Amino acid sequence: MTLKEKLFQSSFYLELKSNNRLQWLMLSVLVILLFDISDTLLSSLEQKQTNVVQQLAYLTKLKSIENTPYDEEQAEQLNQKLQTDLRGIETASSISIAEASALDLVEKRLSKPMKRMRLNLIGSEPVEAGNQGLWNVRIDVAGQVEEQSLISVLKLLDRSNTSWRVASLQYSPKASGSISFVLDILYKEKKDDE
Repeated sequence: MTLKEKLFQSSFYLELKSNNRLQWLMLSVLVILLFDISDTLLSSLEQKQTNVVQQLAYLTKLKSIENTPYDEEQAEQLNQKLQTDLRGIETASSISIAEASALDLVEKRLSKPMKRMRLNLIGSEPVEAGNQGLWNVRIDVAGQVEEQSLISVLKLLDRSNTSWRVASLQYSPKASGSISFVLDILYKEKKDDE
């Protein structure tokens, strides 16, 4: 007996042949599977198309940069500004020392104008600026500030301090002066020759 004959004499085939509901059910399952497979294939093609469009946009941008003349004077000015800004940033010999120093610095500077201050170290990451390695320490600061003390807190966070950057700030004067902000503090990586 061949495989084909065995299949046609099997109880599954006989039940399928005699039961119309089962035939429709099998057909609907096959249709759903076909739709699912075609959807998977189409979404994969859409993803590839999106990637190609992004790559073409990057290529166009690179070609426009290539055609832009290099201004050596402007590059030198930017490099001098970078070196000036880097001089105002404190150094740390390791990332853990940078984190501890940042927490201590924020607590010392903001404990006077803020009440019930809570500091939460979000994390830190290495950053490159020119040939100088930096550590970016991110701290979540929350507490309360009276309306008359708000300006003094904001002055501590202004752009005059080049190593501090406020990533987000929320102040609610009606909710007993609650304030919360995320603060990024930069530290220069101390090199062995320093």
